[in-house]
Amino acid sequence: MPAIAALLRRLGPFSPLTTVAAFSPGAHTLLRQAERSGELALHVVRGIWISIVFITAQQWSAAAQAAAVPGSAVIAGVWTLGLLGLVRSRTFTFARYALTAVDGWVVLGMVLVLYGPIHAARELVGPLGFAPSSEQLAGYVPPMLVYLALSGTLRLDPRPAVLSGGIAVAGAVFYVATIGLERGTGGLLIPLVVLSAIVAANGARIIRYMVLKATEGAIYESYVPESLSRDLAHHGVLERAGRVEDVTLLLCDIRGFTKLSERLSPSETVTLVNTYLDAVCPPIANAGGVIDKFMGDGVLAFFEGGGNASRAVGAARRILEAVERTQIAGTAVRVGIALHSGEVLVGTVGPRTRREYTIISDAVNTVSRLEELNKTYGSVIVASATTIAQVSHAERAGFEGPIEVSLRGREVAVAVHVLRRAA
Repeated sequence: MPAIAALLRRLGPFSPLTTVAAFSPGAHTLLRQAERSGELALHVVRGIWISIVFITAQQWSAAAQAAAVPGSAVIAGVWTLGLLGLVRSRTFTFARYALTAVDGWVVLGMVLVLYGPIHAARELVGPLGFAPSSEQLAGYVPPMLVYLALSGTLRLDPRPAVLSGGIAVAGAVFYVATIGLERGTGGLLIPLVVLSAIVAANGARIIRYMVLKATEGAIYESYVPESLSRDLAHHGVLERAGRVEDVTLLLCDIRGFTKLSERLSPSETVTLVNTYLDAVCPPIANAGGVIDKFMGDGVLAFFEGGGNASRAVGAARRILEAVERTQIAGTAVRVGIALHSGEVLVGTVGPRTRREYTIISDAVNTVSRLEELNKTYGSVIVASATTIAQVSHAERAGFEGPIEVSLRGREVAVAVHVLRRAA
């Protein structure tokens, strides 16, 4: 048994253990949401399918057309009740199984009435002209049995998928036995429905696993640096050694954040920071920048590739414009931005049990010191001469300098340009 379990685990998402393995409570919540989406999508298909069946049934006899209006009302009512049951958490489980039974009745109901244990009802439907011939049923029931078996794939849960497949298989056996199909035809239909049911149950399990991983990935992307996601997509693995890149760094934070947060509650402070980040991050992303980390009220980003300095300067200006249009906690918030270009190492640091994907370089320390100069010069942007040298004359509009400054912790002076207000 341990050997078999080990072999099944090696199959990954194709292993039955992926659905019986212990998913976390959070994973179960995500799966429940995905199951509801799958059932709702199937319910739309169900409505279209039942409507087509009903319209087709009207062609079997002129007398059946008399029931078009009440029949449409019944179909609309059942479909609406099913929809209400699926969207409510308390009734979701019951609704999905009840609707599976409805699907089975739509496929097999006429066979049960005409040839099954409730054939006495044939006297009721016969006069109305609702009784199709065996030839008509032969063109409708077999493909619908295959559909009923395969519909379990969209349920994202093997249990209802097995139920719909079981109903389809039982219906196929009953249909072949009661209609009296030739041995060759019946011998082909039953294995086909059985195979469809197996494919549906296995497909529901595999898609369930894939949906879970995709949903988790979408959530993780909100918390993982974009550069990490990009490197994983390109290489599949991360090298601890990292890679060296020429980039332009951008550091932005709120001026007077400490004093501002003194009069706010913790929840109000979080709202303030989130509102500020909503204004700051889009200009960075739109300019092709990668946000490396949030440091309280600070945002550290870097720009790679051609024209990285120009894109960083443009992003800094648009950040100023966005912040000016944003009122945070009823206050016009001021920000300070620093720009610096240089070589950085992009990679992972930390022990194997807890790693951080980040940029490492003396340039990071430099841009942090440059941002502090905004207080000294009363400016909104401080950019190193290294960055300004890489931009056009028009992009330098409003910048003053160069100014030789001594940075804390550095022996060599650095030339900077300052923008005292948005130009």
